[in-house]
Amino acid sequence: MKKKTARKSSTPKPRNTEVHAYIFIKRELEALGWDTRNPDRILTGQVYTQNECLGHPEIQKFLKQDRPENVVKLSEQHFWVIEAKKDRNQIEQALQEAEDYARAINDSDLIQVKIISGVAGNEIDGFIVESRFFDGKKFRPVRINSKDVTGFIPPDTAKTLVQTNKPEIDDFQVDEALFFSNRNSGKVVQKCLTQRVKGATPITINRLAASWTCALLNFRQAASAKSCSACSANAASVTVTWSSA
Repeated sequence: MKKKTARKSSTPKPRNTEVHAYIFIKRELEALGWDTRNPDRILTGQVYTQNECLGHPEIQKFLKQDRPENVVKLSEQHFWVIEAKKDRNQIEQALQEAEDYARAINDSDLIQVKIISGVAGNEIDGFIVESRFFDGKKFRPVRINSKDVTGFIPPDTAKTLVQTNKPEIDDFQVDEALFFSNRNSGKVVQKCLTQRVKGATPITINRLAASWTCALLNFRQAASAKSCSACSANAASVTVTWSSA
């Protein structure tokens, strides 16, 4: 009697999708204070999503039918291109494609892309965000207080980058009142800071709360500032251990 061989399952292996990145980008931008509505339809809107950017005549002129995931309107002349990929190991590809879109647009004499960001990942594995600033010659890593920015850029920070035309900001300070007024920082961040002050045991918080908390603590200039010694802003959740700066 022949021994039966196990049949291979015909069920396809689940694949990651860029839809997760779309949701992540919008959520993060909103949390930072960007108006994620279409600028062509809403006067205060700042974010084009996918083919919406082709409604801008000058962008359409140079991108033809190509479009990144998002184009953020920094001003009438300046823009920020964001490109996303579904797997974390595609971060370099996302950055390169964002730069390709930006360089195409920068052939324009009327508008210019000053910031690009690559986003790679999904809700299960977490996301990686890397950003570059165009100083007129090259796209260079965005750095604040000598640290590479690993999240999206708030409006005021983007404005400073464009005004100074430099990819680095030193002695950057965060308005703590503004920080705590953000609806996405919430009580979990306050709890984290309270534990930090009291020197309590490590606390697990969500990634967005961690990024806001680390931003505040890394950028504030108070002598009593603390920093986290175990924080990965790219994970869906993180365990933060606070120690003296």
